[in-house]
Amino acid sequence: MDERHTRKTATKMNRMLRGKIEITHDILQLCANEPKKRTHIMYKANLTYGQLNDYVTLLLSNGLLAKRHDYREPTDCNKPGGHAYYVTTDVGRKVLQDLSKAVRHVNSLFN
Repeated sequence: MDERHTRKTATKMNRMLRGKIEITHDILQLCANEPKKRTHIMYKANLTYGQLNDYVTLLLSNGLLAKRHDYREPTDCNKPGGHAYYVTTDVGRKVLQDLSKAVRHVNSLFN
């Protein structure tokens, strides 16, 4: 193959739909530095509402994300009108480090 074809194929692959690993990485990265609301995760990670629910449920049940009470308002996040924030747990941070390495490695194959 010539170099132009290889570069064109790599560019095309970079634009392909994200897989489960990339989406999980994006969510954990978003919530790693400060707690995020569900809608913020949905928009920043470019997810549909259904995808958001599936991934948040999966990450919560596996201990990679934690649901936190809204620290700015004195309401319970489980009561109507309460706000829930999501934060990456210590286990989630370890997984995030591993995923980051894997994503960098795979991306380097196409650059």
